[in-house]
Amino acid sequence: MPKNTVNRKIEFDYAHRLGNRYKFKCRHNHGHRGVVEVALSYESKNNLDMGIDFAEIKRRVGQWIDDAWDHGTLAAPEDQEYINFLQSENNKLYIMTLGLPTAENMARELFYITKVLMEDTGLVVDKIRFYETPNGFVDCEGLTSEEESLLESSLRSSLLQYKDMIGALEYHV
Repeated sequence: MPKNTVNRKIEFDYAHRLGNRYKFKCRHNHGHRGVVEVALSYESKNNLDMGIDFAEIKRRVGQWIDDAWDHGTLAAPEDQEYINFLQSENNKLYIMTLGLPTAENMARELFYITKVLMEDTGLVVDKIRFYETPNGFVDCEGLTSEEESLLESSLRSSLLQYKDMIGALEYHV
């Protein structure tokens, strides 16, 4: 049976810094207009004659990005001074599981997050394309077993709670 792919673009704004290990200007706090392209594959259409409604991808993945990352700061877990400052100022903060908030790590975490948020749809995450700038992007098409295990132990429970909170979308056909 042929494989079909449905794609959804999601845009958001965020801040981060890569810290002193990084010797160029990205070591300083700065912001980006991030763009994520979520690619999900399926083999058979649902009862609405489609893989999934684009709005459902936005409702699950887009809303999670909006709640966790949009207009917030992403920080490395070891950047404790930065984290403490952001918390003292009541800033929206997401502490990365995979380390520095690089485009590569953000794409990897989002691959896992999307996988969990969409796992009951029958769709498979094919790829997360993450644009950090209009001309620079990374593609993530899977995770190592070590990354999967770390993300599973750190994020799965909260993602399932999030999924329960947003509930299921009922289609009337």
